[in-house]
Amino acid sequence: MKTYEFDAILKDTLQSSEVPPPGLIYRAKYAAAGGGQRAKHLARILAAAAACIFLVGGSVTAYATNFLGLRDLILRGAKPDPSVQLISLQGFAGSREYAAAAEWQNFLNTYDAQAAAAAAGNDWGGVPEEYRDYRAYDMTMAEKIREITGKYGLSLFGKSTDLAQEALQASIANGPLFTDKSIRFGGYLFESGTFQFGAEQGNLIFQFRSSRKGVFDNVFLNVGDIAQYAEWNYTNAQGTPLLLLQSREKSLILLETDAAFIVVNVLAGTDGLFARGELEHLADLIDFGQLK
Repeated sequence: MKTYEFDAILKDTLQSSEVPPPGLIYRAKYAAAGGGQRAKHLARILAAAAACIFLVGGSVTAYATNFLGLRDLILRGAKPDPSVQLISLQGFAGSREYAAAAEWQNFLNTYDAQAAAAAAGNDWGGVPEEYRDYRAYDMTMAEKIREITGKYGLSLFGKSTDLAQEALQASIANGPLFTDKSIRFGGYLFESGTFQFGAEQGNLIFQFRSSRKGVFDNVFLNVGDIAQYAEWNYTNAQGTPLLLLQSREKSLILLETDAAFIVVNVLAGTDGLFARGELEHLADLIDFGQLK
C-alpha cells in the first residue's frame, strides 16, 4: 500500500467518530519494526488513526472560568454536520495558530487532496521535504501553506524524529512526565518543539499532543457533537489548572502554557465507565510542570 493511502485512512478516521478496530492499534505499535523512513511515516499515521483522533514549558495559563472552552476550539465553517465537529489542537479562537489552522481546513474543504495524493505517488509530486509532514501532495498545497505561514508569522514543523519512551521523555521533559511508572509511551518530536505520542496504562489508551506556539500545525480532532460534553475546571495533584471535558465516547484534558497548547485525548468516555473521577485521576498522574 502506498504512503498516501495510509494518509487517506488517517483522514477518514479523523472525520469519523467511530473507535478504530484493535487491529489498527496493533499495526500502529509495530509499523516501524522494519525500520526506515517510510516505516516511521506509516507508524506515525497509524498511531494517529489508532487514537481516533488527532486528524499532541512555560508557565501555566489558569482557567479561571469556562469562558474559554470547547466551543472556542471549534473550527468554524469547517464542517456543517454537527456530528462531525473538528476542534483546533493549536489554541483557542483568537490566536494566530487557530486562525492559520482554520484557514488551512477551509482550503481543504474546497480542494481535492485525495486526487492530489493519487497523482503524486511515492515521490510526492516534487513537493519540498518541509511540507510533506503537512500532507501537502502538490505544489498548490505547498504554496497555500507558504501563504498561510507568511500571513500569520508562523514557522514550519521542521524535521521529525521518532523516539521511544526514554529518549522522548529526555527530549520533552526535565523529569518523569508521568508519576505512574506503568504508563508506556512513544512518539515523535519535531525540530520546532511540537510533539505527539501514544500512551497506554493497562487497557486505557490515550494520545498526548503538544503544539508549539509560533508554529503552523494542521492536525485536528473530531469530537462529534459538542453539546454532548460536560466540561469543568480541575487543578491536578501537582497544582496545574486544567480544563477537563467528557462525553459518552471521549475524554479530553486541555492545558495552555506560554510555550504550547496541549491536548490529551482519551479513548474512553462515560459509556465505557470512564467516569469523571477516572479522568481526574489520569490528570493527577501527569506532571505538566516537567515539560520543557
